[in-house]
Amino acid sequence: MKTEANKIVNSKRTIGRDQLMSDVRSHMEGGNKPSWAGQSVFVGEKAQEDWANAEKGEVAMNFVGSLSKLVSDNHDLLIAINDSQPNSIKELADLIHRAESNVSRSLGKLESVGVVVMAEIAGTRAKRPMLAMRKVMFNFDILDLTVSMAKAKQPKEAA
Repeated sequence: MKTEANKIVNSKRTIGRDQLMSDVRSHMEGGNKPSWAGQSVFVGEKAQEDWANAEKGEVAMNFVGSLSKLVSDNHDLLIAINDSQPNSIKELADLIHRAESNVSRSLGKLESVGVVVMAEIAGTRAKRPMLAMRKVMFNFDILDLTVSMAKAKQPKEAA
């Protein structure tokens, strides 16, 4: 009976169908527990690929959900940036009645996903928060299970 060698792939083991059946039969007949017991095991390379694609899809959907939550949790902050065009994080924090450290942390998260940019103000250490985009479009590829984000409409220009 032809068996495929066991391989460790990203701390998960991929084994061939023949190896799986042989190990299970041996154990049922009183043999030792298979070496892969209790681990994440994929039967064949195709199973490994399918799982990786499913995980990628989960990551993609989590990204959309996380971005949606981040934006909704900071809606007041985004509205204030758009409407008041504050010149600093402190000014923005005062506008929305939140602690400056809290606003700074939120802006960092929003900047990391491309929703806001922090423009340097010449001659100062202050940074001016600005919207990088007003509307966002997502392209969700249902075959590749990937999500890409594109700027759809720029915010109104700063005065």
